[in-house]
Amino acid sequence: MNTITKSILILLGVIVGAFILFYLYGTSVYSGAVEKQEAVKKEWGNVQAAYQRRADLVPQLVETVKGARDNERTILENVTRARSGMGAAQTPAELQKLGGEINKAISIVFENYPEIRSTQNFGELQAQLEGSENRVNKARTDYNEAVEKSNSFIRGFWKKKALALVGDEEFKVYDAFAASEGAENAPKIDFSK
Repeated sequence: MNTITKSILILLGVIVGAFILFYLYGTSVYSGAVEKQEAVKKEWGNVQAAYQRRADLVPQLVETVKGARDNERTILENVTRARSGMGAAQTPAELQKLGGEINKAISIVFENYPEIRSTQNFGELQAQLEGSENRVNKARTDYNEAVEKSNSFIRGFWKKKALALVGDEEFKVYDAFAASEGAENAPKIDFSK
């Protein structure tokens, strides 16, 4: 074999070897891009799960607190009404009757509710709301981190070329989580209904 033929074969070997190495690099990049894409989908699922938890939990908590508040209000109104009536009692029988009503209302309070719980329930509601919002915020933050990793991974020059060589699917650039219009305003919690 002459030197020109050897040189051509060596050059072809180098080109084929470089192509094979780049193809192997491309398959690694492709696998990495798929992993990053799936991580974005998983984190978005976590955001949705946090939203669903909040949507399921908050109305139940509010109704529980409202129910306890309304029950305590009724008991306290009965006790107050009976006590105010004691001053207007004209006869010992009326006084005894009102005293019995007060005792009955107070015994209901102490039998069923050894302590007034509305304030405690409101505090627990506030803690649960804060916890729910923290979960939602954490899920959104994790999603945005997964988006950043995926986007920066697939947008590199050589990685784009490798993905074009080995991939038959388009790897998209994801948008980070963006708050909806008006989300900067705190939600209103209404206990009047």
